[in-house]
Amino acid sequence: MTRYPYNASQLMTITIYLSTGITSRGRIGIDAALTARPVVEPWFTDPIDKAVMIQGINDIVGSIKNGVYSLYSI
Repeated sequence: MTRYPYNASQLMTITIYLSTGITSRGRIGIDAALTARPVVEPWFTDPIDKAVMIQGINDIVGSIKNGVYSLYSI
């Protein structure tokens, strides 16, 4: 969800995974309805993981900006 206007026919999705060297960990439990749920959220429990992910995103967006006219990071 974004607060910025956009043209849905001109969207692009990029999925980025941080895996090598990641130290953030979580735990998954199963509730009474047998649904898996995070017991301990795994996202960015280590501030270094967060900094590395942000740098990675900036690197990817910077590389794409060099080849795609009028691409903006929001």
